[in-house]
Amino acid sequence: MRKSLERFLPKREQILKSRCLGRFTHLLHQHELWHFHRRSLAGGLALGLFVGSMPLIGHIPLALIGALWLRVNIPVAMGAVMLTNPLTMPAYLYFAFRLGLHIRSWLGFAPESSVAMPLTDLIHNWQLLFTDGGQRIWDAYLTIWLGSLLIGVLAAVAGYYLSLLIWRLVVTWRWRYRHRS
Repeated sequence: MRKSLERFLPKREQILKSRCLGRFTHLLHQHELWHFHRRSLAGGLALGLFVGSMPLIGHIPLALIGALWLRVNIPVAMGAVMLTNPLTMPAYLYFAFRLGLHIRSWLGFAPESSVAMPLTDLIHNWQLLFTDGGQRIWDAYLTIWLGSLLIGVLAAVAGYYLSLLIWRLVVTWRWRYRHRS
């Protein structure tokens, strides 16, 4: 599994020779940031899934900073961030908005009904978003953040433990296969 992952990812030497890193290259020389072992891989996946689910700009720099801080695998964190890309983001934001609406109504501070208006009404009356001094935009943004936070935490926990389980199954299968012969 490790060899197939290493085949598709850029080599450490190629990244470290990049001129865009400038003075920060010395931070990337630590071996555990590039080595594929089970905890580093699982941590990188969890970090990438969490950062990738947040509705903000600059996922890749945040994932890089988080990987340096948590000492997890950088290529895996970068790859997991790419799961939410410009093609999947509209559907993801819609799902996060709907989930955020359910969370807000469950917690008891549901937004005004005009924030959750049907999409067709919103397209035809887009100026309604900008009334009330931006309160509707703020409500919609808070709703998306709540939904994204829950999705990110669940995806990170599921990705972490699922990758540890898959790693364990592959190692066990290889060990049994090797001792069978």
